[in-house]
Amino acid sequence: MVITLGLFEIQKMIRKKMLLVAFLLTATLAKAQSISGIVLSVDTSTTTGSCPHKIKFNAVIASAGQLRSVNLRWDKSDGTIVSQSNVTLAGKGNDMVSYEWLVNSNFNGTLILNVNTAALRKSSNTIHFKSKCK
Repeated sequence: MVITLGLFEIQKMIRKKMLLVAFLLTATLAKAQSISGIVLSVDTSTTTGSCPHKIKFNAVIASAGQLRSVNLRWDKSDGTIVSQSNVTLAGKGNDMVSYEWLVNSNFNGTLILNVNTAALRKSSNTIHFKSKCK
């Protein structure tokens, strides 16, 4: 049996195979850059002080792959967003990042950390905190 394919059919097959290759490459990249979790915490020793004072937050980013450069976005309950681009992580394992929020008065707030790369986006838990001026 002889199968004859025209140019259109051949181009169509090539496109399908290229889509499959692109999908496989994207899936491989996402796995290589996966984040298994982000745990955000507040240093409670910094929530009370003479105003203005800085409240310190720490986040542990657990990555299962070769995660190197990420973009961080700190979403604050006062409506501001603080971005940090091209933050370098050690790679596979746990990395710690920190953020300090300057508060001027008694304040109840929340903070969320978003970690972004070209292939993924992951959010931390939401931290609720109370700032108290002495």
